[in-house]
Amino acid sequence: MPNSVVHEDWRFISKERELHRQGWSGQAIARQLGIGHGTVFRYLSTSTFVERQGRNDRGRSLLNPYKDYLLKRWNEGCLDTKGLFGEIQRRGYKGSHESIPLI
Repeated sequence: MPNSVVHEDWRFISKERELHRQGWSGQAIARQLGIGHGTVFRYLSTSTFVERQGRNDRGRSLLNPYKDYLLKRWNEGCLDTKGLFGEIQRRGYKGSHESIPLI
């Protein structure tokens, strides 16, 4: 994770804890900092800084096994994404239609 992100997280945690020491409620802290109240409570409930984990599915998609087929069909002139969606569904695709225009 980039160092700047860790730095930003630490600044939020420090500010949250300072506001909490001043008697602010978790909801008020969330509104003041523009973050979710769940995030505030999670940060306040831990005594140490826990670095956020990056996504472990980066680069993986349910669509990956079908991209070559979709590209072939697209190049053949089939530009109907709903039709392409139906075609790959019949081939076993389990994802959503919204993924198709992003190929």
